[in-house]
Amino acid sequence: KTIYYCHTPPRYLYDLKEQYLQKVPFYLKFAFNFLSNIFRKMYESDIKKIDLILTNSINTQNRIKKFLNIDSHVLYPPVDLDKFKWVWQWEYYLSYSRLSTAKRIDVIVKAFKKLPDKKIKVIYGLNDPQKDEIFELAKWQKNIEFITLEKNEWLTEIVWNCIANICIPIDEDFWMVPIEWMAAWKPCIWVNEWGLKETIIDWKTGVLIPEWAKVDDLVNAINLITPEKALEMKKNCENQASKFSLVEFERKIRAYVKN
Repeated sequence: KTIYYCHTPPRYLYDLKEQYLQKVPFYLKFAFNFLSNIFRKMYESDIKKIDLILTNSINTQNRIKKFLNIDSHVLYPPVDLDKFKWVWQWEYYLSYSRLSTAKRIDVIVKAFKKLPDKKIKVIYGLNDPQKDEIFELAKWQKNIEFITLEKNEWLTEIVWNCIANICIPIDEDFWMVPIEWMAAWKPCIWVNEWGLKETIIDWKTGVLIPEWAKVDDLVNAINLITPEKALEMKKNCENQASKFSLVEFERKIRAYVKN
């Protein structure tokens, strides 16, 4: 029995093909289209040989159905809950995403520019594509701190002590980050679309802002998730995170393999 755990059909071959094509130099566009068509046929030929397809979210399940016309079963990825715990609550919010257009970090920075009395730590990578632009946008803002962590050193400690996590990406499949945050009893401010709304329970484990993610929407959410409100959500966060444990994942995948 052949089982395929699909995190997403290759997006450069399907829903994001045009976006990838825009980044290709003009003289290579023909080659890109030619090769992507070949890879797409190879992918679709191979996937038809699979006995069972598991996928990471309802969002990805819908994508598989739309582009491949194949049914799949949702099995959420596991999170090592033992790595995360509640320790304390310092006076800062947290963002843990690449500095890129798709992650909308610029919206987060603009929101905190309107909230000079609230602090945020922004964890980023040295090679993030929008780094210079975001740094310039946040220039002179004393309440916005950028942190780069080699091999994610100290990440768990930073999570343990924040008020809440903020992340508002575009069209995310499924992200383990909110589960890890909830395992540390920390609520999340996320965007109400796609895979993200499959994990966050609005007003119980965080706040979901509208999918267009305007600056004022985020400002309102930050004002709502006060340190006191975040503490009230601790137990709900722990309960929700437990549904994505390694033990639960193992139990479900053994059932699929057995059947």
